[in-house]
Amino acid sequence: MDNITTLTPGDILRKIRKELGFKQHELAADDITRNLISLIENNRATLNRGNAEILVRNMNSLCKARGIDIELEFRDLFIPGIYDAKSKARGYMDYLKEATYNNYKIPNDKIDEIALFVSKWDLQPQNTYIYELIAKYYLEHNDIPTSYSYYIKTFENAVKIDKNPMIVLNLAPRVMDVCVHLGRTNDALQIGKIAQAHCFSEDMKCMIPIWYKLASINYNNKNYDEASKHLTQLDKYLEVSESSRIVDINILKILVCIENKNYKKALEILNTTEALIQNEDEIEDLLNSMKVKIFTLKSNKKSVQKEIDILDDHLSSLKYIPAYISDISINMAFGYTYLKNISKANEYLKTALSFALKNKDRISYKKILEFICDNEANFVDILEEVINNKSDKLANFLNERDLISLMKLLNKNQKFDLSNKILLQYKV
Repeated sequence: MDNITTLTPGDILRKIRKELGFKQHELAADDITRNLISLIENNRATLNRGNAEILVRNMNSLCKARGIDIELEFRDLFIPGIYDAKSKARGYMDYLKEATYNNYKIPNDKIDEIALFVSKWDLQPQNTYIYELIAKYYLEHNDIPTSYSYYIKTFENAVKIDKNPMIVLNLAPRVMDVCVHLGRTNDALQIGKIAQAHCFSEDMKCMIPIWYKLASINYNNKNYDEASKHLTQLDKYLEVSESSRIVDINILKILVCIENKNYKKALEILNTTEALIQNEDEIEDLLNSMKVKIFTLKSNKKSVQKEIDILDDHLSSLKYIPAYISDISINMAFGYTYLKNISKANEYLKTALSFALKNKDRISYKKILEFICDNEANFVDILEEVINNKSDKLANFLNERDLISLMKLLNKNQKFDLSNKILLQYKV
């Protein structure tokens, strides 16, 4: 360490040049001669900022021409050790990428070593990338809380990079997803707002995934006016060719229209969406289940029976599990409850709850919980079955707000043993 801290700018220049394989004459340009470079490297001439910027520019041009993945800054010539730290950062990034790609287990002390390194050196964008790679690693290993903490560090570092706001815009949707998964919707909304503040007019299309997530979060928080505002923003920047993205957005529009009791508009958007999808049976199943819900809310018993019979026959014939199985099953349970076929409603609700728990789908779980609360006389026993069979998963899955709702429902129905079982296994 003592040797590093006593290096002069000339010593650092010579070290970097030789490691990169450059000759002195290759760096000469403008007012920088080969002789001046030699004098600087032998500490017979002072390296000022102007000359340092010229030398760095020339070295970066050579790196690019020779396929060397390094971008130097003038400060690399003045701060002892920072060039080596950047090299070490690249090594850590390669290590983390390989471990995640190959599903290796990284020892905790290695993660601690990397985190300590990042806290020591003010390196951007390297620190941001390292934190994101650690966050991705924990996400791949299903440690969502730890992934969340590193994603927050990633985002905090990203907003410091003034030269490249696109890092913030590209990162925000991933951080928002993790926040939502943990029920931290306020954090997700705040991150979306910060990202929007980093967006310039020419980059507005980059806000599409962020606006979509903001609309989705506000919808799930029952803030339908805000959700509609973000969906309106999306329409301004969508291209006709982006059909898959338009389908996702239209599905959210349909949900907002349903909640606003604008069933006519919901059906119009649904019909338009059906025309956009091609050979996408799973989305078609979801849309058909949404028809069941809309006709149920309109009290159109004939249409409910027609749609639910067609979809029920189709679903029972499938050899695979649809991607939207929880949402489809909730809508089917909704329709069958209206038709007073509680047995079939129970069947679909059990399916929805089973896959929501299996996939740790908090949003679907909350929808199911609300549905059971609204129809508790018919469905409270489903919760008893799930708690008895999967109490460990359920306990780990709930946040405090969900837990309180569940406790109220169980206690109201005098299911005190189940309440205690959940509480004993609940992890704060």
